[in-house]
Amino acid sequence: MRRTAYATLVPTVLSLVLAFTPASSADHLFASTMDPPISASAENRLNLLANCALAFTPGGEFILVGTGETSYAAGTGFFVHHGWVSFTGDWPFSVALPDWDQVPPEGKRAFMSRATTFELWIDDELQRSTLHAPVAYSPTFDTVLKHKIFVVEDHDGLQGQHSFVGRWYLDASFFGGELGERVSALECDITVDFT
Repeated sequence: MRRTAYATLVPTVLSLVLAFTPASSADHLFASTMDPPISASAENRLNLLANCALAFTPGGEFILVGTGETSYAAGTGFFVHHGWVSFTGDWPFSVALPDWDQVPPEGKRAFMSRATTFELWIDDELQRSTLHAPVAYSPTFDTVLKHKIFVVEDHDGLQGQHSFVGRWYLDASFFGGELGERVSALECDITVDFT
């Protein structure tokens, strides 16, 4: 009887302690309501896509081409956030953005697969990112979309010129391949001058 009382008392006390312990506040630069995360504050954001242009290779493949250099204040914290919104159709030529609940199960599996991702490389080093994946209404497209946003934060900033390469990947099953294999979909390579 006494063991049972202690067994129920310990989790109860622990849950009360946790409930009344002040949460440590994280110092995040990525300022977003998460509704949707694409509406993140432009302050402290380095947007790779703003510095890349749409292009097609001679073989008809869709690519992003870096437009050269951009600048950012030296020693100032920044964040990069890019990723995907749910879609149907053949990437990139006939993409539709239906409500998330209208995306077929195989499309949802491919979208949520680890292979559908974004990577940021700075000076040939892969950066650690945090995934945000809410379902949110998009007033721009008047539909409810699933987001996969990868956020990289650097609170100290950088000095001098640095190479930033963003790489977007899709699951191969979008193209008739195996689920879980990734296929390069976009790449953006720019130089950022931190002055």
